[in-house]
Amino acid sequence: MIFLVAIELKLVLELPFWLSYFETFVGEIVVMLVGIPVMLAADKAINFTKTNECIIYVFKRYIREIGYAFLLLWEKVAGLFIKKVFRNLMTCKKSIKASKL
Repeated sequence: MIFLVAIELKLVLELPFWLSYFETFVGEIVVMLVGIPVMLAADKAINFTKTNECIIYVFKRYIREIGYAFLLLWEKVAGLFIKKVFRNLMTCKKSIKASKL
């Protein structure tokens, strides 16, 4: 990712590639060094594990409900489609029989 940012800086701002690469790399290291203690403190305060379990439970529940709704909708749509196709086939058979007579 740093490589792509350095290329973009080279193309857009015409900065030297290796200097851009180095500055971007150092910036990422600084962000990580600042972010690690912040995230550890936030984890102690919020307890991400328990929060994630709750989020996953709710997500799975709604995905299941959406899946059921989709299946019911599909059953209804497919049923209507099959009825329509069958009705058209019967109409065609009747018209073919009528034309033969």
